[in-house]
Amino acid sequence: MTNNFTLSFDELVSIRNYLIATVMDFSDATEIAILGMFSDDEILMEAINIKSLLLQNKKEYTNIFSKEDYKLIKSCLYHGNLALGIYDKYKAQIDYESCIFSDTADRLLNYINANTDSGHSSSN
Repeated sequence: MTNNFTLSFDELVSIRNYLIATVMDFSDATEIAILGMFSDDEILMEAINIKSLLLQNKKEYTNIFSKEDYKLIKSCLYHGNLALGIYDKYKAQIDYESCIFSDTADRLLNYINANTDSGHSSSN
């Protein structure tokens, strides 16, 4: 990943909420692994990692995800929405404060797709 990517506190919370909804909506862990190439434990661990980064007094987060994190998030965005329409089902629980998650998801996917060829190191 070559360019900086910044998320607001609200967007980061919404990403966490979306990942949790993805796991909760699939009928079982096998379905998640087949559709998304990641286990339910991996997805929930990513949600926990995001939660551990959240600081109430920090408004923006830049380059916090690794290349592997982006792969997992992209997989959840594609498979969760295409297979199950998770965002439409759980919009009220996923959107947080000022964040409209569909906009954040589009921004994330555009960033990931534009930057998948190069390496990325995470930093706060």
